Amino acid sequence: MAEERAPGREEVLRALRRGREALAGLVLAGLGLWGATATWGVTRWLMGAVAAVGLGLVWTGVQRWRFAAAREAAGAGLVRVDERRVEYWGPEAGGFLDLDELEALEIDRDARAWRLWRADGTVLTVPLGARGAGALFDLFAALPGMRMEALLAALGREGGGTETLWRAVPPEVRRLGRAPVSRRGGGSGP
Repeated sequence: MAEERAPGREEVLRALRRGREALAGLVLAGLGLWGATATWGVTRWLMGAVAAVGLGLVWTGVQRWRFAAAREAAGAGLVRVDERRVEYWGPEAGGFLDLDELEALEIDRDARAWRLWRADGTVLTVPLGARGAGALFDLFAALPGMRMEALLAALGREGGGTETLWRAVPPEVRRLGRAPVSRRGGGSGP
């Protein structure tokens, strides 16, 4: 029978560092709530606003924490996000992709990688654990119609396979002003 051990100091510090945004939000929300209940007049309203900002930080911090935890396994290469461009430099492959060129976003659980598809069928594959891959969270959040909860749920799912998380709205639909349709499922391209 395997003996469970308590987490070491380094593991606890790493987890706290990863969740620092959520923890800061908790502190800010707590101070705001305390101030809102302990003061009067305009200060009460200002402290209520501080509490709301703190709760917003908690929400985004927990999402980032989940994103970081799912990418925990080490991956080769370096990711750099500059403005709306993803650059990936790996030991065997690499490349770049502008966000405006992105046609589809997939997660490949077998390869533990993101697959970013262009309209011409080329793909940029970025390991989940590549150094700097945490910057992709903000880039993915900027995609129109992207549901971050669905992305985080897909990261947490066990098993293999490929899942399409986001697909660009075709230009003809964009011209008509229709909302994007979320299509999910596996596949080998957009």
